[in-house]
Amino acid sequence: MEYQIVDLVYNKTFLDAVLAAELTVPGGALIPTPTVMLFNLATLNPAPDTLIATFTANKCTFSGYADQALTLAGPRNTGPQSLGNIGNVIFSATAATPFVPDTAYGWAILSGGDWIAAGKFDAPFVVPFQAAGDFLSLLVQLFLQEYQQA
Repeated sequence: MEYQIVDLVYNKTFLDAVLAAELTVPGGALIPTPTVMLFNLATLNPAPDTLIATFTANKCTFSGYADQALTLAGPRNTGPQSLGNIGNVIFSATAATPFVPDTAYGWAILSGGDWIAAGKFDAPFVVPFQAAGDFLSLLVQLFLQEYQQA
């Protein structure tokens, strides 16, 4: 099944860094060693001022869960009038005795001690991990520029 995030939310601190980078040559990558995590709190609605602790305190706990390293490729045409970076990660539930189930309600990209972007799966679409072998392949698209055709 394909799930889609409609409202991508960026961290305000990250956006400030991106805007500041337009005026200077950055000393390094703006997104060093990114990872993607899944959160299991149904009432968590990411906003630009959400604290990283809110995400990390609500990580999924299904058997085999681990944050996944994200390799971003870009710039790419992410839509008819947008450019950005993309990357894919796979989360898999593994066998355990006892098996620990969980449900993912959204995701966040973590990097440099903070979060970069986050999204929530549109209700009623959530991602249940109820048995070994359940998985989620998540295509992350970070829209960094939208433009209009002349």
